[in-house]
Amino acid sequence: PNWLFTQEQLKASPSRKDGVGEVDEHRFRWEGAQFIRDIGNALDLQPRTYCAGITLYHRFYALHSFKKFPHYDMAVACLFVGGKVEEQPKKLRDLLPVVQQLLRKTAASASGSKDRSGQDHRALKE
Repeated sequence: PNWLFTQEQLKASPSRKDGVGEVDEHRFRWEGAQFIRDIGNALDLQPRTYCAGITLYHRFYALHSFKKFPHYDMAVACLFVGGKVEEQPKKLRDLLPVVQQLLRKTAASASGSKDRSGQDHRALKE
């Protein structure tokens, strides 16, 4: 696909078509990118590696909805693939403990199924 989007295309993203508001979509994109960066820093990855993951993350959500794919799950998957693309791969057994640690920190500050921003994703999926 062509990765250059017009303003009209951005406003008609799959997430928007699924009822996710502009503010929420922007927040989910920001949170996912921050999460990828936090994991990358914790694993001492080169910036180009986690930037590749962030790029893949944004490209994925240009074609798919946040309602159908949880953004933290996709952030981890995109960083995993980004590591392979940039020839700095990490095994899942090395990646997942860091992810779990970061998510536990998130859970400690929020209750239930809420993410870092306090957004309840069970309600979003319904």
